[in-house]
Amino acid sequence: MLYKFPNPTILEVSGPHATRYLTARLTNDIRFNVGQSRLAAILTPQGKTEGIFLVIKNGADSYLLVSDSGDNAEVVSALKRYIVADRVEVKDLSTTHEAFHSYERPSQLSDLVNPYECRLVGDAWVIARRRSNFLGIDIVKPKNKDLDLCNQESISELDYNIKRAEAGIVSFLPEMKDRLFLEAGLMEAISSTKGCYTGQEVVEKILSHGRSPKLLRAFRCNSNSIVSGAKVLRGESPIGEVVSVFYKEQDSAVGFVSIRNDDSIAIGDLKVNSTPLLDL
Repeated sequence: MLYKFPNPTILEVSGPHATRYLTARLTNDIRFNVGQSRLAAILTPQGKTEGIFLVIKNGADSYLLVSDSGDNAEVVSALKRYIVADRVEVKDLSTTHEAFHSYERPSQLSDLVNPYECRLVGDAWVIARRRSNFLGIDIVKPKNKDLDLCNQESISELDYNIKRAEAGIVSFLPEMKDRLFLEAGLMEAISSTKGCYTGQEVVEKILSHGRSPKLLRAFRCNSNSIVSGAKVLRGESPIGEVVSVFYKEQDSAVGFVSIRNDDSIAIGDLKVNSTPLLDL
């Protein structure tokens, strides 16, 4: 099965100062070898999320940054915001390239066993990535280049969102835009040793206190009336809100809530309106 991302932002960032600039802009350390990749985010100075990228080093001074979703102009503007005297070129490849996720790994790629391991296959980058309960592969390629890996049955955006919600995997849209990045729990996208980056002060301050004040949690429920923005209650006390909801069937849904980050709170203790929330 294959999912084609409808509006990915795909950027090539290159130039003599590309590594230095991205190191100061992204949450993760991207000073790795050509042919490797990592997850990283761009934040506001207040630690809120402006974009989440798969970062692929495709040359000595060149990187591909792939964002699954988001407003293209906003994401590009946020990434370029602090370029002043840096010798950095940001080239938008979103109209010439495309991105997919395959839920199956073909036999010739079975050795890609760890998330974010990647390989160049012809003109396409193939990256091990978990977007469901099983490890699959992301594919980033030029639109004018065919690839056998993309000749699979396609699934809808709704089915894609259901699969990732069932696995507790958040996405920049709809869950993370303008939220504190630590709500996502994506610690693999953060380096606390690489040096300063925009938003680091907030991130490190929160980590020094032990946890983010809120956390995104996946849920399921038997309802056809839960909507994004609805209050989440523990007893009669509001402790958060519904962030996203995806209906599997008429009376069955999965999604994410943003709730107080407290180990004593279980999803099964919560309700929206009169509908109990259930663990996945």
